[in-house]
Amino acid sequence: VHGSELSATDGSELGGRQRCDLAGGEQRDLARVQSGKLVCVQSREAVVRAARMTSEVQQLGDRGVNMERAARQYAVLEDHVLRQRFEDDADDAERLLELLRAQGLAPAPLAAWKAKLGEIRALMAAPRAGNIVAARKRETDLMTRFRELGGLTGGLAEDVRRHAETSNRVLQDKLENGRVLLGQQVL
Repeated sequence: VHGSELSATDGSELGGRQRCDLAGGEQRDLARVQSGKLVCVQSREAVVRAARMTSEVQQLGDRGVNMERAARQYAVLEDHVLRQRFEDDADDAERLLELLRAQGLAPAPLAAWKAKLGEIRALMAAPRAGNIVAARKRETDLMTRFRELGGLTGGLAEDVRRHAETSNRVLQDKLENGRVLLGQQVL
């Protein structure tokens, strides 16, 4: 075929190529839309995960307060129901630590919390002191450990906040990269 002469066959081939180009563009557009939807889904999941982790840290703090109350009462009254209440709350706290670990929270602060709980359990299990000075030292040691546990709980809350911020930043970067790519392809 020379110059401006096109056969019917050539025209249909050209139209076919244009359709293929159009289909390729539509596929890219569809892929970008799906990628954007994926980022939105991931963002929603990150918000839900952050709320769940925040709730679990709050519950962990509540367990710490309940354990301290039961420990103080047990130290005075030696009522085994109070000791069991302490153990139930301690077991629940360990369950919450595992949930936080499963969601990707850094293991070191979780291990520190669990270790502090172990120290408290050891103090609770120690035989009752025969004199008032030893009993007061044990009570002081318990209260010190509970204060430290409260500090660790505050640290976990901060870790959850940072974890959520990092997750949000990664998702924002993905979204921005997708926008930049889309802008480059449009131009």
